[in-house]
Amino acid sequence: MNKANKFDNTFLLERVMKMGLALMREREKNGYPRKEFVSALLQIGDTARISEQKLALQIDKQIEQAYQKQRDSLVQTKLFMKKLKKRHG
Repeated sequence: MNKANKFDNTFLLERVMKMGLALMREREKNGYPRKEFVSALLQIGDTARISEQKLALQIDKQIEQAYQKQRDSLVQTKLFMKKLKKRHG
């Protein structure tokens, strides 16, 4: 990352953080409690984490199934080759 991009990213991150803080303060003034806001953000984070875990488990299961299928196919091929060797050997 070059210096210009790093500066731009840092600058943008600082602006977003300042805007978020200003929004939280404004909402707090207008009756939207900060604790509820933080709680809602944590809940969103938990939901995202759980969804990611479920997806990872599904992918692991698919990989395991594909591996077992390939392994079974390899075993069957080896058995077939042994039979052919016995017949012609």
